[in-house]
Amino acid sequence: MPTREERQALAHHRHTPSVSIVLPTTPITPDTDVDRLQLRALAEEAISQLEAAGTERAALADLQEAFDNLIEDDDFWRFQARSLLVYATPETVITYRLASVEPLVAVSDRFHLKPLLRATGFTNNGYVLALPTAEATSTTVLLAAGSRALREKKVRLRQYVRQVDRALRERLAGRDVPLVLAAVQSLGAIFRSVNTYPHLAAAGIEGNPERLSDGEIAQAARSVLDGLNQQRLADWRKRFVQRRNQGRASTDVAQVARAATFEAVAPLRVV
Repeated sequence: MPTREERQALAHHRHTPSVSIVLPTTPITPDTDVDRLQLRALAEEAISQLEAAGTERAALADLQEAFDNLIEDDDFWRFQARSLLVYATPETVITYRLASVEPLVAVSDRFHLKPLLRATGFTNNGYVLALPTAEATSTTVLLAAGSRALREKKVRLRQYVRQVDRALRERLAGRDVPLVLAAVQSLGAIFRSVNTYPHLAAAGIEGNPERLSDGEIAQAARSVLDGLNQQRLADWRKRFVQRRNQGRASTDVAQVARAATFEAVAPLRVV
């Protein structure tokens, strides 16, 4: 999924020709041959539209080569989602894996952003941090008798989660998607006390993640993300109603378009 900075760069992109392709895909690797064939067909349709528009042969050849390279890239097709979005020019190819969106082919001097706006308007993806129990961590916990042992254990657990937080800081730098924590309650509370990632979800997956399959973790994380989306949508609707009553919000496309030319539009939702 693109970062906010990447979305802004795509919005300011201007290049003739620019091709936008969206197609449904399957995350099941052995079944992606059908997806490759569909991408080839959509790429041929885009090339045909550009030929009819009088695009230079050299640009068409570069685009065709870029599409062929993508279609034949076995490693690329090993990891897919429900939809694939391809933005291509003769010099560059940018791809994003999205939730389900409608297929399309568009050629212009800019990229077609509506599928991306729909996919990123509200969070439908995120990261899951599965913290194993204390016994499974690489940190050695030295136990003695009484309250001193508990203090030592907490100190070492805090050292452990700080190391995790530092690693995440490097991994998630610049990202703005939610992080869902899967951990037993005690270890999760310690991690939350040292976490520096600003998008850690308040709700998490409680229990030992080692006892859950990847599918069970994914399903539980989806419930957390759905809750975040519902709350964010409710907050946005409330703010929209308030601003519409103040004359600062509208559903009139023409009015919004005029405001956008003066950079007077802050949040925009595409439905």
